[in-house]
Amino acid sequence: MKFYILGGILALLLFACAGEETLGSDNTPPQQPVMVPHLGDSGDLHGENIINYCNNVGYENNGIDAVPEDDWIKIQWETFTDDDIDYLQIYRFNLQENEAIKIDSVAYSTQNYYFDQFANYDPSINKKWFYYIKVYDTSGNFSISDTTCYKLLQKPELLAPFDGYNYTAGDELYFQWNENAEVIEYRLLVFDGNYDLLWAFQPTDHPGGANYEVLYEGPELTSYNTIYWRVDAFGNTLDEEVNGTQYTIHSGSESHVYTIRITEQ
Repeated sequence: MKFYILGGILALLLFACAGEETLGSDNTPPQQPVMVPHLGDSGDLHGENIINYCNNVGYENNGIDAVPEDDWIKIQWETFTDDDIDYLQIYRFNLQENEAIKIDSVAYSTQNYYFDQFANYDPSINKKWFYYIKVYDTSGNFSISDTTCYKLLQKPELLAPFDGYNYTAGDELYFQWNENAEVIEYRLLVFDGNYDLLWAFQPTDHPGGANYEVLYEGPELTSYNTIYWRVDAFGNTLDEEVNGTQYTIHSGSESHVYTIRITEQ
């Protein structure tokens, strides 16, 4: 399918602008920023290795993606090579509304990601969202990035065990969540206290309107430790043409993260 966004957006994306010419001033725009597309998901299998994009605080370094906190989207860009970046502006649009809006201006020196919380906007799910950034240096020159995109789905609802559950080591442990007809695949992820991935499981059978129930079959869970679990949902991967550029749009969501405390038998 082809879509055409307002001409002003296309003009923004095609050039970078230098600041006002003055004797001895810096008139060189920053290097064009590069947005990071969706790179994959924790639990992906690469050869014989299971990938975990999480760091030790649960943030995933995998490009544009859904996040557990809420119906938000995380965007990410490659680290800037210029050492005189002043601030950046973040723009968003979707194909239904046909208008790009500036959603924030931030002064990030090293941080290379941003959480779009969709302030004053509802709903954020079931729409294809496109993002680009405009980066300014301290002389007022700017450059505009390429565009990246993602579609949010409804979050899986975790049913059991509840958040903060005390699990007795050695007992059977079942995970339950609801089914959503828009979701093609679910992935159960279990992390240790450092967000190292303990176990990933992708059910192949759909319960047909009932809830999913999965028995934990990962490494032994030992007493006096804490683990975390969540469920990721994946929908169709879509192709769209916008202003002559072809985009691959991944779709999905991530449940909230629940905590389990392991007690002694």
